Amino acid sequence: MQAPPSEQCLYRIVLTGGPCGGKTTALSEIAERLRSVGLQAFLVPENATIFSNGGAGFPVHDRPEHQLCWEGARIQCQMSMEDSFCKIARSSGRPTVVICDRGTCDAAAYMPGETWHTLLGGMNWYQKSLFDRYDLVIHLVSTSIGAESFYTQANNLARRETVQEAAALDLRIREVWQEHPRVFIIDNSTDFQGKILRTVKVICNFLGLRSPTGAWRKYLMELRLKDTVLALAEKNAVTFDSEFEVWYTFLAGSTAEENRCIRRRVQKGITTCSFARRFTQPNGEVAITERVITVKEFNALHSQRDSSLTSFSRVRRCFFHADLYFELDEHKDFMMLQAEVPPEMEARTAEFPMPDWCAPFVLREITGEPQYSLYNTAIKEQKASAPCTV
Repeated sequence: MQAPPSEQCLYRIVLTGGPCGGKTTALSEIAERLRSVGLQAFLVPENATIFSNGGAGFPVHDRPEHQLCWEGARIQCQMSMEDSFCKIARSSGRPTVVICDRGTCDAAAYMPGETWHTLLGGMNWYQKSLFDRYDLVIHLVSTSIGAESFYTQANNLARRETVQEAAALDLRIREVWQEHPRVFIIDNSTDFQGKILRTVKVICNFLGLRSPTGAWRKYLMELRLKDTVLALAEKNAVTFDSEFEVWYTFLAGSTAEENRCIRRRVQKGITTCSFARRFTQPNGEVAITERVITVKEFNALHSQRDSSLTSFSRVRRCFFHADLYFELDEHKDFMMLQAEVPPEMEARTAEFPMPDWCAPFVLREITGEPQYSLYNTAIKEQKASAPCTV
């Protein structure tokens, strides 16, 4: 993926779809990818959940007029949140992607068509103007369609739909957005990681960034030569598009095969937190899901940390070379260079353009070596000196 344009630009993208479609993990992965190449990524949360958590959930058993009022107020709140995020983005002067967890028109899938048009008329809204708020719409198909064995209600307390109900809802949402000029459907024709990768690719293609490949080569470098490596990078006019620190804390019950981890990322004084889970699916495939969490959730989960494993951090510097994306990771005891490569360069025997200023400091290739996984790094790391609560 090539570096993003330098001039300010602002895009608004909707992630939608039926229940259990992978939207939560996709949001986290998209934000991570965009931030790594120097773009600002803002995530607008699904505000129906905010209303529900605040005690003002949808009045299921109340009169229709009250239900219509609730929907109108919720959509007004959603538009205000989206506009506020965009206002902040414009003020920053930085290229920004605002990613919305569902769009305003999703509401149409949850009510009869006549009720939706009554709501539009009462609020003086037009469906086309609601569509025009978004530059791109991505629909992640529910696992209830084509991957029924993976459909679950366990990872979302608000999810009550059966497989059949989820499939019907997914089709209604898809129908609502079908008239948007740029809508992409991400189905379940691949495994979960492949589905997330396809979602990220759609966004990268739309933004004019080189699409991720999912293939990586990894190299071990000596930490004691860090200053020399960075000095040579500066001498060779290498621009680090992004530089940030991430703290990792594994939770109780974690193993190398299946684990739960909370992550705290600090970049330019801004902290973002996420929760990642590695697990084995019913078909034997390993999946990794990740969702953005609040600082409050992070601190609550931190109390469940695995006392036998220490929290650790790494500083990541991202850059481009020969049209390839690289990550230079600085750990406590070693450095690691990671390169995202096209499929034809994935094999260890294949050559690829290693940056000249890095090559003399590479000790060996470690692609696929499990001892350098995050979990095994946690085992090896000494107790982190900085606190991990925020």
